[in-house]
Amino acid sequence: MVSDLFINNFIYPSGSFVLMYKGSLFTYAGFILYAIAGRFAKTGAKGMIALIAGSIGFFLLSNLGVFLSEFSLFPRTTTGLVATYAAGLPFYAPELISTALFSAIAYAAEIKLGATAKA
Repeated sequence: MVSDLFINNFIYPSGSFVLMYKGSLFTYAGFILYAIAGRFAKTGAKGMIALIAGSIGFFLLSNLGVFLSEFSLFPRTTTGLVATYAAGLPFYAPELISTALFSAIAYAAEIKLGATAKA
């Protein structure tokens, strides 16, 4: 959120202070989906399912926000929504990969800290 404040007010200033842009709601709702999915996943197999579910949820919500924004390049029809999701697909693979890498690092750190605490 701090980075959003910086980017919205210093990198792309609009002339007035911007706390959050209209699409922020969809982005942060996607992050909340990740947190909810993570709460239900404590083991390896469930963790992988939660990782994929959170990633898909984030993709669907964030692109829905793009579709509903006033800057959407697509008409507000079912075809336009499908086109918005199709246009977002090139960005999905790097997002899923980065989420998987971060999750693996966090999981390894948890195991290491647990082993250190027992010693």
